[in-house]
Amino acid sequence: MNKTELVRFFDHTNLNQDATDSDINKLCMEAIEHNFYSVCVNPSYVTFASELLQNQKPIVCSVVGFPLGSNKSDIKLQEALLAVTDGADEIDMVVNIADIKNGNYEKITDEVSTIRKNLPFNIILKVIVESQNLSDTEIKKIAGILIDCDVQYIKTSTGFFGGATIENVELIKSIVGEKIKIKASGGIKTYSDCIKLIKAGADRIGSSASINIIDSID
Repeated sequence: MNKTELVRFFDHTNLNQDATDSDINKLCMEAIEHNFYSVCVNPSYVTFASELLQNQKPIVCSVVGFPLGSNKSDIKLQEALLAVTDGADEIDMVVNIADIKNGNYEKITDEVSTIRKNLPFNIILKVIVESQNLSDTEIKKIAGILIDCDVQYIKTSTGFFGGATIENVELIKSIVGEKIKIKASGGIKTYSDCIKLIKAGADRIGSSASINIIDSID
C-alpha cells in the first residue's frame, strides 16, 4: 500500500490531557497537509478543530465517555450531542467495560442504541471496547451486540490501557464481517503495524504517530 492510499485510513489523534491550542493547531495542519481522514480530539477542542478544518478535507472526530467508559449513559448521550453541535462529524464512544465483565449486555445494548438513535443519521458512531482486556468470548459477544445496535464501527482500544492486536482484529472481523467496520487504535507506531492490522480487517487506524509512520514510507 502506498502513502496516498494509507493516509486515508488515519484518524490523526491527540487526546493528551495537556494538549495545548498550539498542539491541536499543529494536528489539524498536519491532517490537511497529509490528507488524513480525520483528526481525533477531546471534546473541549472540537469547536477549535472544526474552525481550523472548515472547508478542508479532514473531518473532526471526538470522544465520549473517554477513556474509562464508566460515565452514566445520559451523560454520554449529552456529551455526544454537544460534540456534534460543536462540529464533530464522528463520535468514538467508550462502552462501559465493567458492564461487559459483569455480563450486563442488555444495559450495553440500551446505552449504545439510545445514543445511535439520538445522533443525526450522518454522524458516524464508533464504539470502543478495550478488546485487549476482554476474553475471546467477551469480544465475540460485544461485537455481535454492536452489529444489532447499528453502529458503524467497533474500535479496539482507547490506547490508554493497551492497544490493538492483530489477533483481536482478526477475531472481530470473523464476527462482524462486512456488517460494521473496524477501527484499530492504541500502540500503532509503524508502517508494518498499519499494514498488518489492515490486512487483518481494520478499516481505520487511530494513531498519534501518523506523521512518523507516513514519513517512514519511501
